[in-house]
Amino acid sequence: MTPGVDFGAGAEGFLRFSYTRPFDEIVTALERIEVYLRQRGHSRDNV
Repeated sequence: MTPGVDFGAGAEGFLRFSYTRPFDEIVTALERIEVYLRQRGHSRDNV
């Protein structure tokens, strides 16, 4: 994961993910991020 701002001012506030990892690792990482965000009161409806 890399801060988006590393890719220019237009990407500030975003994260960049490497998709060169095996698909199952990407799925696991996204599931972990989802749990983290939900624990902090975020949902798909308010993102």
